[in-house]
Amino acid sequence: MDYLFSDEAIAFGEEVRAWLEAELDPEWESKYEPTSPEWIAFQRDWDQRLYRRGWGAIYWPQEHGGLGATPEFRAMFSRQFAEAGAPDGLGKIGKRLLAPVLMRHGSPEQKERFLPPLLRGEEFWAQGYSEPGSGSDLASLSTRGRVEGDELVINGQKIWTSHGWYCEWIFALVRTSKEAKKQDGISFVLVKADTPGVEIRPISQINGKSEFAEVFFTDARVPVDQVVGPIGQGWTIAKALLEFERGAEMSLGRSGTIRSATRELVRDLGGADAIGDTAVAQALGLHEAQFLGADINTLRLLGAQMAGGDPGHISALVKLQQTEDWRAATVRDLELLGPRALQGSGSHFERYFSARPGTIASGSSEVQRNILAKRVLGLRD
Repeated sequence: MDYLFSDEAIAFGEEVRAWLEAELDPEWESKYEPTSPEWIAFQRDWDQRLYRRGWGAIYWPQEHGGLGATPEFRAMFSRQFAEAGAPDGLGKIGKRLLAPVLMRHGSPEQKERFLPPLLRGEEFWAQGYSEPGSGSDLASLSTRGRVEGDELVINGQKIWTSHGWYCEWIFALVRTSKEAKKQDGISFVLVKADTPGVEIRPISQINGKSEFAEVFFTDARVPVDQVVGPIGQGWTIAKALLEFERGAEMSLGRSGTIRSATRELVRDLGGADAIGDTAVAQALGLHEAQFLGADINTLRLLGAQMAGGDPGHISALVKLQQTEDWRAATVRDLELLGPRALQGSGSHFERYFSARPGTIASGSSEVQRNILAKRVLGLRD
């Protein structure tokens, strides 16, 4: 799909690829157990190496230390990293999701306090959105905060918090008043993870990892000046953040990961000779058709972003298409590999598990279908 990028973006992609080939150990994933102390240290170091290279956050405006890269360059950067199997670093959530929100809605003091450490890879963030009783229906959240003097006192629980148990900060949605419309009265709050009254418990997964955590707030006191935007107006910020999470650079990064996994599948099936098997050829053909279709829609999203328009339903379509196709592809891969899926690093089996959260994160597949039903088909509740 590179022919749809400008010559300048393609040249930038070559520069990124060359740097990755020189700097990244291609065997790094087999050397570190995910979420282990060694893995966390490696990820932290990777963030700081990116900063030293000048790529701490290429998509940030230059005034905040970024390169001011266009969506096209941002998407190319994400694709190269994904295809190389490069780590995300621990700063991904903060840099890609929180930082744009702070730039748009944060106070001057909040920008000065939080953006530089994010850029340098010194502080890491988790996203406190989902709750046990409100995941896809985010506006029904029940974690509450009451204002007492210059503090917000928070009580409630968050769950499925990525990076939760080894982050320094959490940005969370908290209900600060009860309004007739459930989207109203929600505030966007920045909470230090070691605040008294904040308890973080890792969630043990079936694969033995703990990539997620649950977070409990018990009379946790947070300064009011750590609320982003006006109190009670956090829903607008929450929606903006989800748009960043579904942006083209994230989608093309996911596409690059998928293609890298497909190459690994062919290798583990025996290389080019395996394509002579009808079942393998059919599965790979379906893989490619689905991923090409997703790429085309992602580039539609990229075009909308570059034109400065509202991507609207396209971001919902891309998110739904990519995550559902990826989930189905991991099932086909296991069927083709059989017991071999568990050999070596077991990466195919790991992807089988990791593909499932993708259909829920950033808005579940059901939510995306509802968006498309309303905005494209004109259906109503």
